[in-house]
Amino acid sequence: MDSTNLAAKAVSAPVKLNDGTRNLWLIPYAEDIVRIIFSGNERISDRESMIVTARADYSGWELIENEREIILRSSSLQVLVGRSKLNVSIFDNDNNLIYRESARSAKELESKEVIRTKTAAPDQLKMEVTVDGLRVRAQDIETYVDRMAAQYRLHFDFADDEALYGLGSHEEGVGNLRGTHQYVYQQNMKACVPVLISTRGYGLLFDSSCLMTFRDDFMGSYMWFEITDQLDYYFYAGNNLNKLNASYYKLTGTPPLLPRWSFGYVQSKERYVDAAEMIAVASEYRKRKIPLDCLVLDWRSWEGDL
Repeated sequence: MDSTNLAAKAVSAPVKLNDGTRNLWLIPYAEDIVRIIFSGNERISDRESMIVTARADYSGWELIENEREIILRSSSLQVLVGRSKLNVSIFDNDNNLIYRESARSAKELESKEVIRTKTAAPDQLKMEVTVDGLRVRAQDIETYVDRMAAQYRLHFDFADDEALYGLGSHEEGVGNLRGTHQYVYQQNMKACVPVLISTRGYGLLFDSSCLMTFRDDFMGSYMWFEITDQLDYYFYAGNNLNKLNASYYKLTGTPPLLPRWSFGYVQSKERYVDAAEMIAVASEYRKRKIPLDCLVLDWRSWEGDL
């Protein structure tokens, strides 16, 4: 795929394609970062992202078009989209393939109702003690349709020698996610980060506030989204982890450095009966001259006075 000698025009707005019923947008954010949106709607959702703080930057990007495909090109990347299936492939400027959505299995969407709940008696709340601590439950719950959204499936073509990492901290003890199945949702023992990092030099940030499922097994290679307004993700390139992290920070902001004490030893257990027990534990560490920087208390299990 060589776009060197083709006529190009400068890009200053989202590039939109339509296959007759579905729409795809390409939005540059940096020379090595592009946002990809897929939807059955005519317009991009105006809901503000809870992850990305960056703004689109079209400087240096060019668009090349023909009857079969379009190419969005910067000094670092060439983003190719087929018009018939709206499938995305991304190359470097030496024409090396970096990333590709599946050409065999097109992106899928199925319209769904977004169901929400409300209480008919907001002033009637019931306090309960559970294994997770105190919980306040509303009474007389009713459901209603909030809006229409869709269920999506994004299929990938991974290289045979490609390894994938990310999606947060999970319980299975898996590093390379190839050949695995992973549920992406927040839970007590799961800390999810909707990002995949590839050994082929790219990252994918999925900007969707819903349950996701990653698969790379006998059922295929895809990311499934339970219900969201649009399939919305960011591709960013980098030939090492530092560059990939730098691009991620461009999108989300740079995380602040943790305080020095947090890098030391942290003592944690299910519960301390009262403040006296905590002080006794800390005193024993000092007595034995064992360094200790933090004692963690799960307040939900606290039985003493706060």
